[in-house]
Amino acid sequence: MAVPQTAANRLNQIGFQYAVGFALNTSNYQTTADSRAYGEQVSALLGGKGFVVDTSRNGNGSNGEWCNPRGRALGDRPALVDDATHLDALLWVKSPGESDGTCNGGPAAGAWWQDVALELARNAHW
Repeated sequence: MAVPQTAANRLNQIGFQYAVGFALNTSNYQTTADSRAYGEQVSALLGGKGFVVDTSRNGNGSNGEWCNPRGRALGDRPALVDDATHLDALLWVKSPGESDGTCNGGPAAGAWWQDVALELARNAHW
């Protein structure tokens, strides 16, 4: 993740004052806890804008690979968040089981990959 100040500066360069908020961890594997902490730092630099976190495959965090890493898990279930922070919701932005591309034995980017979908579900910590 970019340094919070760098992220805030980039958002401000595109007219972010008109945006409702921002999204983090989209199609990625960073933990919810890390994403929340980072999001709060960025939000503070943006006047308290809200944010959402994609938890569709972050249940085991990152193993350093970005493209179809194995051993990952579904993260927190999608839900609205109302806990006095700037986190508005946990979402599954990327459909669990959607391939990142042909790396690590996957099908084309965006294609359904049944084996990985089942692996994400089996590895979930609910």
